[in-house]
Amino acid sequence: MKIQVSDKHVKLRIILFVIFFILAVVAFSLGFVNLGKKTSGYQAIEGATDAQALLYNNDVTFRYYFDGSSNEIKREVKDLSALYTSIYGPLYKALDSTQTYDSVISIAYLNQNLGSEIAVSPALYAILKDAYAKTLQQKGFNMFSGALFEQWKSILVLQDPQEFDPLVNEHQAQRLSAIAQMVNALDNFQLEFLSDSQYLVRFSVSP
Repeated sequence: MKIQVSDKHVKLRIILFVIFFILAVVAFSLGFVNLGKKTSGYQAIEGATDAQALLYNNDVTFRYYFDGSSNEIKREVKDLSALYTSIYGPLYKALDSTQTYDSVISIAYLNQNLGSEIAVSPALYAILKDAYAKTLQQKGFNMFSGALFEQWKSILVLQDPQEFDPLVNEHQAQRLSAIAQMVNALDNFQLEFLSDSQYLVRFSVSP
């Protein structure tokens, strides 16, 4: 069997091919140009990638309203992202209760150096002082309740948490109750603010 290609309307076919090819190129070019185009409205602002805290952008969503031309908005987004990184990055690390960092003293560092005088950043010093004052008021806020929250989290992340629900699991209920009593006994904790000018603190926990 021979395959035959019709030679009818060859010029028309060529013309149509050229037209569709040009349309495809134009559409692709417009799409490429508009890909990075910014319009007035709310834009998501993210901090620069940090090798020590790769997920820190996942914890907070920051959107800011911009107005102006595409180039103006791009420039302002870049400037605000740099400012946001310089403020939020160190603060995120300072408030981290599980990880220590090379350049920032974190809450985790305080937890690992109980009884030591430690100089923290002015921001962390102010946050700790405010949190401690609210904790002493005993009106539903307790900065020392991290151990209790961790135990709750260990139940909530299970694929089948119902079995460990303290409402049906007496052992879990007793365990959580005991931890709650310990963290609510504020004499188990001592947070001292040693210098408002040097931002020195000392954190101690009873045996």
